[in-house]
Amino acid sequence: MKKILTMLLCFLCMTGCKAENNSNIDIQKLNEELSHKIVFEDELTLYEGNIKNLYGIDFAKSSIVYVGSGATAEEFALLEFENTEETEKAYNLLNEYIEQRKESYQTYNPEEAKRLEQAILKKKDKIVLLCVSNDENALKIINEYL
Repeated sequence: MKKILTMLLCFLCMTGCKAENNSNIDIQKLNEELSHKIVFEDELTLYEGNIKNLYGIDFAKSSIVYVGSGATAEEFALLEFENTEETEKAYNLLNEYIEQRKESYQTYNPEEAKRLEQAILKKKDKIVLLCVSNDENALKIINEYL
């Protein structure tokens, strides 16, 4: 019985420590890693405007957003929030954003609408990531970090 309790206690300590480490994601470092590894066809530029204008989100703690020229639907966004409730709300808003973009591109550039079908939208702890790219390795690369 002592062995089982000891093993259970060790397991709980390890999982608790792991969860604590995951919540300390540095989006600047994550951005550096991902932006150099994921391939984009379009020349993405840092978006310096208010992300509320893009995504309807005005409550991000910090954000890094790259947008394409408009010729493609490609973009890359890392958003950090104060709590998991905000993270969930932002995740839902970004889902709506992707759906709106699909509809928009469907009328004048159906190939880009297909690209949006493959959009990667992930959340972990207080981080939300959006990546629209044709890079077949993008999801694998992102999963290494989130």
